[in-house]
Amino acid sequence: MTIFEKLALYKKEKTCCRIKRLVEKSTHKFTYCYILDYSDDFVLVKEIAEIHPDGFRIIPIIDIVKIRNNKYDKYMDYMLESEGLKEGIKITFKIDLSNWQSIFTSLKENDLNCIIENESDKNFFFSIGPVIEVKKKSLWHIDFDPEGYLDNEPSKIKFKNITSITFDNNYINVFSKYLRNKS
Repeated sequence: MTIFEKLALYKKEKTCCRIKRLVEKSTHKFTYCYILDYSDDFVLVKEIAEIHPDGFRIIPIIDIVKIRNNKYDKYMDYMLESEGLKEGIKITFKIDLSNWQSIFTSLKENDLNCIIENESDKNFFFSIGPVIEVKKKSLWHIDFDPEGYLDNEPSKIKFKNITSITFDNNYINVFSKYLRNKS
C-alpha cells in the first residue's frame, strides 16, 4: 500500500497510527496520531501524547517513510475509545494544506500560535509564538521564551527549513494566555 493509500484508509477508518519521518540523512522522528486531513504535499494529524490526544501537527508528506497501523496502534485506539477520548479527535479550524503559504495564512487567520521546527540535528531550530506576516517563501514569526516574554522583533523563517508545525496543544495554549512584552 502506498503512503497516500494509507493516509486515505486511516483517515476514513479514524484509527490510530504511527508515522515515521526522515528529517535528516539518519534522523527519524515518530508521531503517534490520527490522520485528519491531507493534500498532495502535507498531512494534518491529531497527535497522541502519553495516551491522550494533544495538539495538531502538520508535516510534509515527502518526509514520511512509513505509516504503521499494527496491533500496538490498534490497542492504543481501543484504549482511547474506551476512555471516551477518541470522540474529541477532530479539527475545528479550516486549515488550507495546499502549500506552506496557505498553511501559515490559515494559522494567522485563526489566530493560532504555533511551534515551527526543524527537527534535524544539523539545522535544528524551535520557534514558538504568533505568525506575524506570511510571504511567498517565508514567514515572520515572533518567539516567546519560557517566561512568556515575546521577542521585540520578529524572526524570518524560510519554508524550506521547516520539518513540522504544531498548534493548539496544551503547552502552546496555556503559555499563550500569559504572554507579555519585555519592558
